[in-house]
Amino acid sequence: MRRLLVRDGGRREHLAAMLVHRLDVAFMTGSGSSPTARLPSFGVNACLYRLGRRQPRWTHQVRGCAAICRSPRNHLPRIVRAASLQGFQLVGGEGAAHFKSETEVIGFSISELVKREKHVLTDAERTKEEAWQRKRDLAARRNAWDAVLLDRPQFPEWDYYPTGRLSFEFEQVYVFGGGTAPRRSFRDANIQRLETMASEIGVGLAVLAAAKTEQRLKREAEERRREEERRRRELAERAKHIEDRRIAGLGAILAELDELDRLRRLIGMLTTEVATEPTARLTTFLSWAQDHLAKREARVSAPAIEERFAAEHLFGDDDDHAFTPSRWY
Repeated sequence: MRRLLVRDGGRREHLAAMLVHRLDVAFMTGSGSSPTARLPSFGVNACLYRLGRRQPRWTHQVRGCAAICRSPRNHLPRIVRAASLQGFQLVGGEGAAHFKSETEVIGFSISELVKREKHVLTDAERTKEEAWQRKRDLAARRNAWDAVLLDRPQFPEWDYYPTGRLSFEFEQVYVFGGGTAPRRSFRDANIQRLETMASEIGVGLAVLAAAKTEQRLKREAEERRREEERRRRELAERAKHIEDRRIAGLGAILAELDELDRLRRLIGMLTTEVATEPTARLTTFLSWAQDHLAKREARVSAPAIEERFAAEHLFGDDDDHAFTPSRWY
């Protein structure tokens, strides 16, 4: 809820009385009902209690609206009746009150407008200011550094006075992609009072709820579009990751086949020469090379390649092994 600033006791009493009158008369359905049949407003009493027991210069936060909607003793306000014609009900719970329909929830607040005036020092404040100036001048004559260390008394820059004008505001609805949002604020004017604007507020509630629904649907559609784009980019990246790994696996096998082919040619050439002029070292090398060739040929057989693909997670359901989606979608 909006905060009400109260500066002195007299203003506090004025504000409390104004709240009693405006909340009990303006927003309670008094037309056609007997004033004696109306029970005291629990919400107004709560406001009075909070305003009466605090110090006058504190900022008071009044939640009278939530209290009113929770009290079963109060008559329904005119705004609630106008909202019900638009399909909204006033709902209260642990938090602040709000209007609720089958599709949307709209929060609201009731606050008093205040007038800001430049603060004029009171006699007590002026005495403090003059005492500080005397101490500063005395310290400056003794030691200039002492004058710097003296703390000047702080006074408020502005005074805020209640005007008796109330403002009814719905929650902010942000328009997707820019544009003008529907009206959400209704205030007392010189001629028109808030209690006479119930029908207009009810229509404004319906318009605002429709705009909120439209914006929510647009955000959901935009989120689905972004999610679809992200999914497509991820699928493309996953396919590229799989293709790169397959090409790398194939390249390793082809490179090994090339080495085997070169080794076979070397063994064939040396076997012919050793048969004519045998030597101990070449004979030993040829024996080792033939065994090495047999072992490496076994590694490129069909069963061996199957085992290699399984170990490297290639050409199977786990083909996207070690794939990590990009975080910069």
